[in-house]
Amino acid sequence: MYIALEIVYVLLNVLLGAVCAYHAVIIVSGLFKKRKVKPKIADRLNSFCVLICARNEEKVIGNIIDSIKAQNYPKELIDVYVVADNCTDKTADIARAKNAHVLERFDEKHKGKGFALKYFFENIDIKGYDAYCIFDADNTASRDFIAEMNSHINCGEKIIQGFRCVSNPTENAVSACYTLYFSFIMKYYMRARYNRGLSCIVSGTGFVFTRELIENGWNTNTVTEDAEFSIQNIIKGDKVALAENAIFYDEQPTSFSASITQRHRWTVGTVQLLKSYTQPLLNSGKNAEEKHLCLDTFMFLVMAPVNAVPILASIISPLLLLAMGFDIKMFLLSTAGSLISAVLSSMLFAYVVTYLVGARVKDMWRGILFYPIFCFSWSLISLVSCFNDNCSWKPIAHTGKKSLANGR
Repeated sequence: MYIALEIVYVLLNVLLGAVCAYHAVIIVSGLFKKRKVKPKIADRLNSFCVLICARNEEKVIGNIIDSIKAQNYPKELIDVYVVADNCTDKTADIARAKNAHVLERFDEKHKGKGFALKYFFENIDIKGYDAYCIFDADNTASRDFIAEMNSHINCGEKIIQGFRCVSNPTENAVSACYTLYFSFIMKYYMRARYNRGLSCIVSGTGFVFTRELIENGWNTNTVTEDAEFSIQNIIKGDKVALAENAIFYDEQPTSFSASITQRHRWTVGTVQLLKSYTQPLLNSGKNAEEKHLCLDTFMFLVMAPVNAVPILASIISPLLLLAMGFDIKMFLLSTAGSLISAVLSSMLFAYVVTYLVGARVKDMWRGILFYPIFCFSWSLISLVSCFNDNCSWKPIAHTGKKSLANGR
């Protein structure tokens, strides 16, 4: 029994170390690598369809529409569409009053953004626009968002992720943790991959893609339609680019229970993608560059189950100590030491991210202190998701509140 536990413990830690080392190498090397400037292959003003999927978002829908109407881009080249998905409030009415095109959809059996996107692309003529921009109802876009995306399209990029900033970074500990998480993802995970010529992953909202990628409709089946859309195109050889100057703001949950719900859906969706796309990713790629592109995407998916390793290791470690004959006092001291080490390392990571992204510790202190709980809960979510990948989309309430701390 002891030998079996020891083997499992070692294998789990080797797996965690290998995956973390891979991502660390990509991030560090990517940040020090100068990105090749893509030459323009066109010089035109493309037409954009801005699509917002919303369910009972009457408190915030007006803000995103107003920010699109205020773009520094020819107004005649931007149309705003809202898919009011199973709404029972005034979302559709407010969107119409803001001169947005509104499609109302009612389907109690098929709820969620993926179904709303599929419905939209089945009910419009996609040839009417050069590019499509996807936002969530709680977003707001910087005035140059569309202009920046247009520049990337003119350089030949087909899928472009905007730069996400949190609109309520210091509202409470939960939103502060999200701020630290997305700051790291945008400034380090995404930027490093873009610099190295690898692919980013669409991050749910604030992204643009060209018409040619949707000629066969929207065909995703998991609860993380954004990542699935990315993978479908990466397999074809199309990379997701990062537009660092196309800034948009995203309201994050302030309720811990809502955070659990949201992160559970993200993790379940990633596990679903791992099951569906591992073989296509590992078998795709016409050359070494494309094969690395697919392998890197696979390593992104692997992080979902690997994130459960700390929980599993924390369960096995005490059993090993007991099997080795440690007395209760030594067992408790060792367990307490491991717990303190995990808490301090999580807080240190949060502090370093705060420093690196230029935020003030006095603004983010609640996020730094709460970050170990944020990480532990996500590890537990990952463990549960590995054994049960059933999940339905659930709405998260938004308030439209914005903090003075907005910014990169």
